[in-house]
Amino acid sequence: MNSRRVAALLATSALLSLAACDRANPPSEKLERAAEEMVTGEPAAEPVEVLKGPLAPRNDCTDLPGAPAFLAALRTAVEERDADALASLAADDIKLDFGGGAGIATMRQRLAADGGRLWGELERILDLGCAAKGDDSITMPWYFAQETDADPATSMLVMGQDVPMYQGPDERSAVIARISWDRATIASGNPGGGEYRRVEWTDPESGEDVSGFVRSDQLRSMLGYRLMAARRNDRWRIVNFLAGD
Repeated sequence: MNSRRVAALLATSALLSLAACDRANPPSEKLERAAEEMVTGEPAAEPVEVLKGPLAPRNDCTDLPGAPAFLAALRTAVEERDADALASLAADDIKLDFGGGAGIATMRQRLAADGGRLWGELERILDLGCAAKGDDSITMPWYFAQETDADPATSMLVMGQDVPMYQGPDERSAVIARISWDRATIASGNPGGGEYRRVEWTDPESGEDVSGFVRSDQLRSMLGYRLMAARRNDRWRIVNFLAGD
């Protein structure tokens, strides 16, 4: 056992001894994390919540060389709405659409347009996981890199755990199913107005096809905005930031 681990255990023991003096406040994981911070000087990692559902966000990029630092810089740039920082992370020829839109200057213009709507898209992308392809390519959201035979034009991601599917376009109607981070298909005709969309979904446990209504704000097009980055000369750069096909 290395010296740092021994020190952590000793620090934990000391903290637990202090805590034992007050039976109304029993020892907890917080004490162990505090001991770890005393030894390493860094905050101990919080437990990672594992989301359920076949397309639940996950991060496969943590072991790629340089990727964690790149992703941290990307998140900071997005949170601070820092166009200069984002530009420094983008390739000169970054692709922005399928109609010829490309380049950092165009990216800056679009970030400033529509009240900064694209910053919001970037923020949502960062919360939907990261997929790795080899050692030099990443895709966000994670789900976009997963293979499927579904039609992406009509496919939607149901975002969240135990999202209710209603019998009618109203939360007062009966809940006929609950969906966790899974793919659904927009139903033909799609009645229900803007607040709800009618979708069809296959229950992975029973194999039964279910049709009902889900709130629009809990649905995301499978062809929505995504970001792809590549490692060039040992430096990660955003090469695509676009939507549609």
